[in-house]
Amino acid sequence: MACPWPRRKLTVLLVGNHSAGKSSFINWYVQQHVQTTGVAIETQGICLVTAGRRRETLRGPATLRLFEHLAPLAALGATHALSTQICSSRARTFRLITFIDTPGMVDGEFEYSFPVQESIEELAEHAELVLIFFDPNMQALCDRTLSVVRSLLARGCAHKLRCVLSKADTVPSDADRNKVLVQLTQTLTSRTGISLRDGIPTLYIPPSADTGTPRTPGPPGAPGGQEAWLPRRHDNYDHNQNIPNYIFELCAEFEQAIEQTVESTLDRAKCDAAALLDAALARLATAAAARASNRARAVGAARLLAASALPPLLLCLHTLAQLGWFGERTYSLRGNLAFAGVHPGPSANGAQLHGALCALGFVALASLHLSARWAWRSRDLPAELAPAAIVRLEQTVDWVRDELSPELDALYDEYFAQSVDLPC
Repeated sequence: MACPWPRRKLTVLLVGNHSAGKSSFINWYVQQHVQTTGVAIETQGICLVTAGRRRETLRGPATLRLFEHLAPLAALGATHALSTQICSSRARTFRLITFIDTPGMVDGEFEYSFPVQESIEELAEHAELVLIFFDPNMQALCDRTLSVVRSLLARGCAHKLRCVLSKADTVPSDADRNKVLVQLTQTLTSRTGISLRDGIPTLYIPPSADTGTPRTPGPPGAPGGQEAWLPRRHDNYDHNQNIPNYIFELCAEFEQAIEQTVESTLDRAKCDAAALLDAALARLATAAAARASNRARAVGAARLLAASALPPLLLCLHTLAQLGWFGERTYSLRGNLAFAGVHPGPSANGAQLHGALCALGFVALASLHLSARWAWRSRDLPAELAPAAIVRLEQTVDWVRDELSPELDALYDEYFAQSVDLPC
């Protein structure tokens, strides 16, 4: 069985409609221009944004080498669409987070160069949080986005999903924004079955005055200087009006998830240890059952093979009896294996009986021999394990029970000792 190596960083997957603000959110959180933003479809591949010592870009093969747990994407044919942006930013808790930016979802005849939905489903398996961005202009009318949400819900990722209405500051009035939220909520609940008890929070990129951090210069040569890459608010919007912004709560959720990384890693290690123990015991039980079944089949084949010698033996005894080798009074097999006394000597009835017995003996011999051969060949030898393999599995079971489980319990106690002052 495959047990993924525990990762030190929080993985956040961003999914949404085209031009929904996914790349802008990454740029704001990192406080550097990492992802290209715009009205056009800028992100057409899968881009991982992670912290490093220097700014660097990695292609698909290097990305799979760096993130080995994403190897299944190669089987989906998405290697060419993978890339990694290594950023040296130390803003917020970015050094402990890996963002995965996915292509913007659009309907119509637009075709992607790789299976987007299958790739997103695979990425969601390795992500702790999945952010679904909806543009107020696009709302939730993109069928591809809804299909992704339905597939993630079907795969048991409901606890990871966070649906947000991005670019909330581009809506001219509160009434329009509330109308968009109602339509978006109704569309999501009716077409995907997702539970939105607390509604859909609004999100927008705040100005630098709201963040308390200096603005980061845009890319070299960008028109407008330092603030060119930041999204602009709606021209008709009253900037003094307070719009609920989920972006700060989202950052706090990132920090909380990072703080729970130790607990999550220990929980996953316990689950992996239990799964490893169950798999080893199940394999040993399967091998033992296969070995017992094969032995029973071998014994049955030996018995059938021994029984196949009985018809020729009886035929020989009958022939000798007909020739008078057993004295004046002999016995022959008549009818349903009934013996009656006959005098030796050739006769027409004796010849017919002898021929019938020969035919019956041949049929019985062939049937028993074929049955023995079938019983011998029906053994499931691959299901058995070699003695060395059985010893390794037994050692694995002993290691998990005697060493790994107590060590994980000790790590739990150490973690509790660092978090709790007094025992409950």
